[in-house]
Amino acid sequence: MLAALAGSVLAAPPAAAQTTPAVDQVEPGDQVDVVDQVEPGDQVDAVDQVEPGDQAEPVDQAEGAYGADPLGLIAWSELTRLYTDGVDWFAVWSCDTPDGDRDVDPHEAAQFFEDKAQPYFDWLSGGRYTPEFLVAGDITADDPIGCARAVERYETDPPVNGAIVAVNTLTLSGFRRDDNVIGAAWSGDVPCGDAAVAGVEPEIPCQWPDNDRKLLLGAVAVVPVRGVTLVGKTLAHEIGHTLSWPHGFRSPEGESGGYDNFMDLMSGSRTLIGTSAVNRYAAGWIPPEQVAVHPPAADDPRPGALYDLAAIGRPGLQMLVLPTGQPGVFYTFEARVRSGYDDTIPLEGVEAYFIDQSAAACDKPWMDACWGLNRFTRPLDFTDRTGDVVHVFGVGEDIVLADVRIRVLERAPDGSGYSVWVGPGPLAGAFFDDEGSVHEPAIEWLAAAGITEGCDRYRFCPGEKVTRAQAAVFLARAFDLAPEDGSAGAPGFRPRDPITRGELAAMLARALDLPPGQSGDFADVAPGAVAEAASALAAAGITQGCSADPVPRFCPDDHLTRAQMASLLMRALA
Repeated sequence: MLAALAGSVLAAPPAAAQTTPAVDQVEPGDQVDVVDQVEPGDQVDAVDQVEPGDQAEPVDQAEGAYGADPLGLIAWSELTRLYTDGVDWFAVWSCDTPDGDRDVDPHEAAQFFEDKAQPYFDWLSGGRYTPEFLVAGDITADDPIGCARAVERYETDPPVNGAIVAVNTLTLSGFRRDDNVIGAAWSGDVPCGDAAVAGVEPEIPCQWPDNDRKLLLGAVAVVPVRGVTLVGKTLAHEIGHTLSWPHGFRSPEGESGGYDNFMDLMSGSRTLIGTSAVNRYAAGWIPPEQVAVHPPAADDPRPGALYDLAAIGRPGLQMLVLPTGQPGVFYTFEARVRSGYDDTIPLEGVEAYFIDQSAAACDKPWMDACWGLNRFTRPLDFTDRTGDVVHVFGVGEDIVLADVRIRVLERAPDGSGYSVWVGPGPLAGAFFDDEGSVHEPAIEWLAAAGITEGCDRYRFCPGEKVTRAQAAVFLARAFDLAPEDGSAGAPGFRPRDPITRGELAAMLARALDLPPGQSGDFADVAPGAVAEAASALAAAGITQGCSADPVPRFCPDDHLTRAQMASLLMRALA
């Protein structure tokens, strides 16, 4: 429900505030003046991707710029999340200029903003963020620059977090050297947020007009114009900038203007679509538990790992991060499918980005980091790929970064995302978690013979214990045993209990119909059926026990692992 501001103008701005400044005086400082254009221009050829260094070590949570982020990823996350939680209030003005060719009513503009922005950001944030728009009134100025400056002295009651000025000219003529600029945004003044970095309440609230957080929109972004499809997209794009989201561009921003990534609201998209996962995480809309950092620990012995990435609006893992060993510099991977507002994205698949927040990544770092609008967010671009969405990878495609390979394995059956494998080399065989194991040949043999499908997709779980029920299934498949009619299993079978090596020896000896062996072959097995079965398996070359030093031992009471089961079955059947 829209509302008008009470007592919104405390004092009329002086005439001097409505004069037209020179174009080179528009820059108000760091983190400011991001513009959107109608035409992004010709696409620039792909360039080589920068390799920042070793991919093996994850980034430890750092003090200073990265200390407030639970995962140590986002520089000055205290500032990027100042306005992203809950309701974000904007005051809406319309601005009349002498060159105006469109009537812009602030009530209609505010209603338009509500209709377009609220459902979009509800989808994108998972209900965590809602922009609200309060009608402030009309102002006049000589040109769009004057409009932006005129509202700087307007205070509001109740207070708001930012201002939106809708100008009555189709584009922001005179704002830049051409007439194609249709929107601009200021993300807020950094000193106003200094106290947030120190962890104390600021003496001056980070609200309008102290924070200088505002949007300036040409009428083409506010009222319907025949043949223009940017209505609604530009508003969301500029709100994104006030949330400290940068452009996500393929080529250097000076060459492309930041508008050559057609998968990102903050770049060249023509309609309301999603934005990169790193922006959503920086806003606090992706909780840490929906982010995976690979490898999970520096000493992780696993040769690879499987990750199921879920698309925007779907439950599950939203972002996979590969650190580089340098704070604030990492790669991200996320799933994009045509659903929700993403129904118009040009390509489905796994989207890959390179993120650089080091002080060397921008012209104006703040406290040792290029944060917010200066965060370098670049789609991965390889010279052997062509097209407008070269950073989106489909099933079967590989992304190779130094000594790490990322393969898109498959799309989720319900279409909600993609599974990717991350490891030091190509995925060999049926499973990724048996690489380097002495049991790998046996495991792969069982998979090829159809005796096992693993514990889940692409994993065998070789170190897990085999239950008695699983052992029965292994043996039934291996020996092509059909269930007896009417058999439902005996209560005394204990199907969920882990099976021991002695129990499996007895079951396997019976399945192979081996003659009993000599008790006493293994020093740790008491005379009886288990000793006879273990000896029979040893005589058939199926097992050598668990150790031979100083005497042969079978370890009959030890639980059997899935890898050991694979080796026993292969020797029994091969």
